[in-house]
Amino acid sequence: MPLENNCKTDFGCGKETTPNWKYNKMKFTEGEFIETIESIKDQFSYDKKKVKLIEDSLKHALNTKETVVGPYDNSRLVNQLFKLLHSQFPPLENNCKIQQYCFDHNFERGTIKELWEELNKENEIV
Repeated sequence: MPLENNCKTDFGCGKETTPNWKYNKMKFTEGEFIETIESIKDQFSYDKKKVKLIEDSLKHALNTKETVVGPYDNSRLVNQLFKLLHSQFPPLENNCKIQQYCFDHNFERGTIKELWEELNKENEIV
């Protein structure tokens, strides 16, 4: 069954294939999960530093005290990463612990490994 956007890939085998993420769940290892969350955290930190540098440069160039520059909008990419993570750890009752960890707790409520273990325990119960 093709995807809605008809995404096709040959996966290096020369045969064009339409992956069906809707029916094939991606399985993350603990290491891949931790690396993915750390990459999201690192990207947000990088974006904040870049915005600060741009603001400082603009303040100097424009000789003003305040300059507000919004962060780069990488929400499409981040949302896709969450979608992939949700294939293994779907939100329960519209409550996504992964996004809470990242955004509500600013990557600071325990460790990513503890989040992994908590999500795996919930999956066993469900």
